[in-house]
Amino acid sequence: MSSPIRASKHSRNFRYPLQVEAGADRLAQQPDYATHVEEMIRQILLTDHGERVMRPDLGTTLYSLVFEPLRGASATMIRASVHASLEKHLGDLIKVIAVKVEVDETALHVHIAWHLKSDPGRRVLTLEVPT
Repeated sequence: MSSPIRASKHSRNFRYPLQVEAGADRLAQQPDYATHVEEMIRQILLTDHGERVMRPDLGTTLYSLVFEPLRGASATMIRASVHASLEKHLGDLIKVIAVKVEVDETALHVHIAWHLKSDPGRRVLTLEVPT
């Protein structure tokens, strides 16, 4: 079992995917800590279980469920998978307030309301996964 992802306000908040700053010999960083954490959330959501060799439990079942018929039960499973994975891997950094899943003909929409534990300002991340 792998440990939760650790980060602090003093760690380097590199952009993902990695980029080099224009005119500088260094890696580009996120403009603020909340943006960095939001990118970490996206990475977890878009990673399938077993995809990372050294962290097989990192990720969600989001992509494997995209190919299933999306009904109420599927939306409930996606909500549970997303919430559990974020709590497990980023629980030291964020508090997940709510996860909402919507399905239309072309995409699966996952809305996550969350806040940094160090800053109670509510944030909403919407992720669209084509079906």
